[in-house]
Formats: sequence, C-alpha cells, structure tokens
Amino acid sequence: MQQRSPVKQILNAGMNNMKKIAKTMSLPVIGFGVVLVGFFYEVLFAGIPYQDPTPELQARYDFHGAVAGWFYKTGGIALLLGVVAIPFILKRTKKSKFQKSSVDV
Repeated sequence: MQQRSPVKQILNAGMNNMKKIAKTMSLPVIGFGVVLVGFFYEVLFAGIPYQDPTPELQARYDFHGAVAGWFYKTGGIALLLGVVAIPFILKRTKKSKFQKSSVDV
C-alpha cells in the first residue's frame, strides 16, 4: 500500500472540512438569499404606496406586495429549516466519519 504524504493528508482534511461546512450552511444561506431577493423586489416594484392611489395603482401595489410576501415566506421557511437541520447534519457527518475511521483500522 502506498502511504500518503503529510501535505496531501492536510489538504484532504481541509477539503473535507470545507465540504462539511458547505453542506451544513447551504440551506440557511439560500433562505437568507431568497429573503433578500424579496426585500429588493418589494423596494423596486412595490415601493412606498401612494397616499391616494387610483384602483389600478392600488391593485398593482397589492400584487407586488403579495409577490414579495411569498419571497419572504419561502425564504424564511428555508432559513428556519436550515438552522434547525444544522445539528442533525453535523451529528450525521461526525457519525459517518467515526464509522469510516473504525473501518480503516
């Protein structure tokens, strides 16, 4: 069997840590991004409501506000689920890492 050099072992361990971090943080980051998109959508399209709008302008404002609300809801749910799932993902990756190391011995 061929032994790995210490440099390759360190680089491989670093890549495994980066994969674990990316896997753990992907859903909360996506959720936060969707909430941020909803905020920008609301600012750009709905904006500040008129003081005394016509029915057409009020309908347009309500439509764009509802779309932004859906962005907020879906992004918030993804963010919340991602934050709740972090301990489970970390527990699963630690368990699988332990099982791999016990098999290698």
